[in-house]
Amino acid sequence: MHPKKWITDFLSRHGVPHSDGRPLYQYRVTDEEFESLKQTMKFSSEFGLSLVSKKLPRWDAAFVIYAAEWWRRKYDGSSWSWKKVFTSFDADYHELNAFTRNLVVETGLRYWGRKVRVLNGQSRYLGSVAIEGGLPLNQLTGSGGWLDRILKASIAKYIRLQSSGVSASMIVSEYVDYFPKTYRNEQIYSILGDMVQNVAEIKREYQLEQMENPVK
Repeated sequence: MHPKKWITDFLSRHGVPHSDGRPLYQYRVTDEEFESLKQTMKFSSEFGLSLVSKKLPRWDAAFVIYAAEWWRRKYDGSSWSWKKVFTSFDADYHELNAFTRNLVVETGLRYWGRKVRVLNGQSRYLGSVAIEGGLPLNQLTGSGGWLDRILKASIAKYIRLQSSGVSASMIVSEYVDYFPKTYRNEQIYSILGDMVQNVAEIKREYQLEQMENPVK
């Protein structure tokens, strides 16, 4: 499938006429959509990344939402690199030099109404894409994981203090020492804050006070 058609069909299925600036994870890409996008990226890359990144309309936009979803679904906590993203759709990331790859990320994010994050005066291209995907699901599982520790502590404290008007994201940020350095930013605090607030509401609505692990 052509990347432009995939994006058009994707937005149409979600009842969105065009990209509206929301974080990419909020589009809620389904398993079927992700697999279809993976095949789209795989097929297009056979013509050469250097060519399709410059000549194929919306390839940049398709790439960034694919990469964001890949990080959310597949990132295993190991070192960050572009190689794993490109390898996932059988492409050789060496075909794109750093300048072209960064340009692809910048223009792709711009299509979705998003921007490359700047940290300490430096543009964080890979970090921007990872954060656009939301939280890495593989990091949510397994006892002792950093997200598990943060959520358990934050939920308990938020439930105690929510009547005071304190925000969930502010409580989450208090546990900054648990976060990997890459995830120490307001976007992640906000995403986790939404989760904490939702879990607290679910716990109250469904009377889960006696459950051993309401986070699950």
